[in-house]
Amino acid sequence: MNKFLPVFAAAAVLLAGCMAGQYGTGHITPEDTIALQLESWRTAMQSQDVDAIMACFSDRFEHHSLHNKEAMRSFITQAIEQGQLDGLTIDFEDARIKADSDVGSVYPVELTGNFGAMRMELIVRRTNGAWLITGLDAPEL
Repeated sequence: MNKFLPVFAAAAVLLAGCMAGQYGTGHITPEDTIALQLESWRTAMQSQDVDAIMACFSDRFEHHSLHNKEAMRSFITQAIEQGQLDGLTIDFEDARIKADSDVGSVYPVELTGNFGAMRMELIVRRTNGAWLITGLDAPEL
């Protein structure tokens, strides 16, 4: 077996996910596309790549205490600098994704790391063809 085959297969899956998120074509449902976007968010969070994390958030992001996307960027940057995201796991195993044509939610999303544990709901909206995080509900934040 070619040792590069798994790499090419993973790249094809990633490309399909990016194309589905941007263009919404084919037989992929909104829920499937949201799930692909969540994988991008999880990967970015676990690699602690602030720019990649924030690429998953809409410019219209709102939260009762973090207020907007820039405040979320500051919060995530500070959490990374303090080591709070070291060893981060994000579990979607029990999550239910609900979506209509332009708005969706994902609950529960379980996060565990140096900060402890947290359960949240993510609110997503299709923006220019891509599903982006526009809000979240987490009692701990």
